[in-house]
This record gives sequence, C-alpha cells and structure tokens, in this order.
Amino acid sequence: MIAEQWLVYPILTTNKSLLGLIGAVGMLPMLLFVLFAGVLVDRVNKRNVFLLFQYVYMAIALVLFFLIATHQIQLWHIFVAALVSGTILAFESPTRMTFVMDLVDKKDLPSALALNQAMFNSARAIGPALAGFTIAAIGIAPAYLANGLSFFAVIASIYMMRFPKMEKVIVQHQPIHTLHFLALSVF
Repeated sequence: MIAEQWLVYPILTTNKSLLGLIGAVGMLPMLLFVLFAGVLVDRVNKRNVFLLFQYVYMAIALVLFFLIATHQIQLWHIFVAALVSGTILAFESPTRMTFVMDLVDKKDLPSALALNQAMFNSARAIGPALAGFTIAAIGIAPAYLANGLSFFAVIASIYMMRFPKMEKVIVQHQPIHTLHFLALSVF
C-alpha cells in the first residue's frame, strides 16, 4: 500500500486527493464482501484458497514491477491493483482466521489466534516503515520485485504445513438467503 501511494503521488501525479481515492478503492471490497466471505470460506479447501491468494498477490507485485521497470506504469494500473488486492483481502481475512483453527488443537486455539493477530498487527505497524526504507534504499521497482519474490517464502511455508489429523465431519449446508444472512450478521 505504501508503494502504491508512492507511485500515485510523487511519481505519476501531483494530485494529493488521489491518495485518498486509491485507499478507498482498496478498502471498498472489504466493505462489500467481508460479510459473505466467511460463509464462502467454510465451503472450500482453505489451504488451496490461501495459496491462490498468495499467488495472486505475488502476480500483482511482479506485474507492477515489470510495468514500473519498463516505464509503462499508468494510474489505472494502480487502481486495478488496489481493487484486486482489496478484494483478496476481504476473503483472505476470514480464511486466515479459520486456517489457524485448522492448524492447532482446540486447547491451543486462543493462544494461536492471539499470536496470529499479534503477528498481523505487528506487520501492519512495521511494514510501512520497512517499505519506506526499502523504497528509499533500492527504489520503487526493486521494492516491488522484492515484495513479489517474498511470496515464494510464504507459499513454500504453506505447502510445508502439516495439519493435525481431524475427524472427517460431513456437514450439509443449507442455502443461506441474503436477507437472512444480513439479519444474522447485524444481530
């Protein structure tokens, strides 16, 4: 997000209001989809979905690296990247939480969830500073390349995870009507 903002304001345009717009575009999918994401996540293989999200994040970073390095980057590229990333984030958040629940025993669940949230929030606090230092030290294009390549470690880690043996439970899902779902979400 720091690199997107850096690209929007000092590099591609001098319009400061576009910084707010890029942030809104990135967070709009969270507002629209997060209520339904939890329901959908329960119906799919979480590991495969989480891997898919990491591959898409990596592709976004590498495409933006290529566009910047070849001097073909345009403002609309940043908006599309923000929209796609925001959409993934809306589905990734509940996936991550339920993914943790599948990895640990029930007795360790409160500690695992707290550790997961601490790690996520620490990254949100430290990440922007590291992004700023990285952009200042090596430039914006190499920063996107480093970001894109860093997903290989995340993807490899997900592939190496071993899930505890769980009892197979067959759950019959009844269709959830939108109004019923919204009413349950509000209350």
